[in-house]
Amino acid sequence: MNDGFVPAERSVAAGSAVLRTPAGPPADLPTLTERAHPSGSAPLTAHMAPPAAGAPGPAQLNEALQKQLELIAQQEGSASRASGPPRLLGMVMIAWGALLLVGGLISLTHGGGVYYLFCGLGSAAIGWLLMRCSRWAMVVHGVLLLIALGWAWRSSDASVGLALVQAAPVWIAALWMAIRPVREGLD
Repeated sequence: MNDGFVPAERSVAAGSAVLRTPAGPPADLPTLTERAHPSGSAPLTAHMAPPAAGAPGPAQLNEALQKQLELIAQQEGSASRASGPPRLLGMVMIAWGALLLVGGLISLTHGGGVYYLFCGLGSAAIGWLLMRCSRWAMVVHGVLLLIALGWAWRSSDASVGLALVQAAPVWIAALWMAIRPVREGLD
């Protein structure tokens, strides 16, 4: 007695046979050559279009498909980088630069130097470069760090300890370069 149900073992075996892909190249697909009549009286007919002279063969189609898939993967990779760690760190560095700018302006109004103003501008510029996912952010931050350490060392009468403390807002922020996902996300 068959009530329309297929045993699970047979349906799984049949399903796996359907899901298998052929080993050879894909066959030419039929193309539609006639439109259906608006009244619906004439049936649709599909004919195999003869291959045109110079038309791409299956190997060329496979290469084109592979190229398209590579481009799609490249777009997905760039999209994931666009919202990843470099942009987030860029926002943090811009905020850090703004805080240093405010501190530099306050210091300047009380008779201080332009050191923190310079460091704030540099940090904000590095944040902008990180937002753009630019590798130049690493170079610019390294240069800013060297200038800040030299400036701090000179103003602290050649005391290394005081220079490190004064340049801490720049070298602590430079630790982002040690984070691998941030470095890998840069173009």
